[in-house]
Amino acid sequence: MLYTGAMDEPRPFRSLSPFVLVGFPLWAVVYVVSRAWLEIGNAPASKAAQWWIAMAPLPPLLLLLHGMVQDLRRLDELQRRVRQDALVGTFLFVLIAVFVLGQCEIVPGFDHGSFGFRMLFPLLAFVYSVNLLRAQQRYRRG
Repeated sequence: MLYTGAMDEPRPFRSLSPFVLVGFPLWAVVYVVSRAWLEIGNAPASKAAQWWIAMAPLPPLLLLLHGMVQDLRRLDELQRRVRQDALVGTFLFVLIAVFVLGQCEIVPGFDHGSFGFRMLFPLLAFVYSVNLLRAQQRYRRG
């Protein structure tokens, strides 16, 4: 109960790590550009070049994750616990989703269409947000 006041205050945007502030928009732009480049059909014929284009979002993603870890280390004990609870729930969801998608892909004739492994990343952000809200509510109630 001592720490509930800190959970009610919105965290100022300026307190985010510069790695998060730069990493997220950089990742988003590189991801959209590389994916569009490969899917529209203007991709180079070389398989090696296509792999480099496909992996281009990885360095900005690593930058973003580094910033998120830095931000997590600056939180107090209760906020860390709340975030860790949300991460555990999200990790379990991803395990189940990867298992289900993997099993579906071995079914003959299964066409996952627009929902495949690439859709897990945006879904991951949504599931983490829901788990974070649930964890905050659980700790507010005491």
